[in-house]
Amino acid sequence: MMGIYQIQNTENNKKYVGKSSNIEARWKQHLKELSENKHVNRLLQKDYDIYGKEVFDFEVLEIVKDKNDLLLKEKQYINALEDGSSYNLSDKFVGNKIYTNMGPKPKTEEQIRIQSLVKKLLKEIKYPFKK
Repeated sequence: MMGIYQIQNTENNKKYVGKSSNIEARWKQHLKELSENKHVNRLLQKDYDIYGKEVFDFEVLEIVKDKNDLLLKEKQYINALEDGSSYNLSDKFVGNKIYTNMGPKPKTEEQIRIQSLVKKLLKEIKYPFKK
């Protein structure tokens, strides 16, 4: 089943909205990552660690037939959430993707290129005579 889903914390009513071409598998993936303390969304992980699995409800918000509509539908649901009630971005979606709560992973080719250069320079500074 393809579509938009929501994970809701029943203790604080915060919600995480996501999209998937296989919602059931995605839910299982969320649970696995959360239980292993490896979820990319730090806010969701923190509350999972505090409250436990029992307080999180999973709900399918909309079944989407065309895969090309998934991103737009996801953006609409996220943008409809009240400020402060979301595990999703602290900022609303702008452009393609901005994952401010998702950690330090680079999102664009330019960011990846810059990060790679910085790492290389730091290595050279730390070990200037190592060949």
